Amino acid sequence: MKKFVLAFCVLVSLTTPLFAIDMSREIDAAAAKIMPKVVEWRRHFHQFPELSNREVNTAKFVADELRKQGADVTEVVAYRTIATEPEREPDVYHMLLERRLDVVTFTSPSAVRSFVGALGREPAADLLQTTVVAAIGPVTAKAAAQHGIQAKIVPDNYTVPALVDAIGDYFRKQKAAGESS
Repeated sequence: MKKFVLAFCVLVSLTTPLFAIDMSREIDAAAAKIMPKVVEWRRHFHQFPELSNREVNTAKFVADELRKQGADVTEVVAYRTIATEPEREPDVYHMLLERRLDVVTFTSPSAVRSFVGALGREPAADLLQTTVVAAIGPVTAKAAAQHGIQAKIVPDNYTVPALVDAIGDYFRKQKAAGESS
């Protein structure tokens, strides 16, 4: 009985690597087959980044593509971005006009659009030419640029803590440059 168990264990241990190799080949083949589609999806997402009230478009795109691959998809809307009426206080327009703000931060393209919607495209771009603008990442910076707003600060990591650190670094460098002149 012991010889049988030992022989079975040896047989299993000899065939396991062969099975794993066969599976890795299947996985590699499946990945190679779907890779052109994944690249197409990536290009689609970069061409049409999340914009304002259109999160549902991206969700629909993903769901449709998964269905094409044979997935059973249940769609659930987790959130929607909606623009609100601008608040009267604080009066950001006058604060910018009087140069009382050191930095304006944007953490999403929809925040840029809401800001521009509240002030108007030309006034927003004009007022922010004399104010430091910080964007959480390149997609948000691009949205700002589309409205004539140049983001001077864009962190390498697209998180709020990284944005805060980048703002601190920017102003420390400005202060050091001012002290050395």
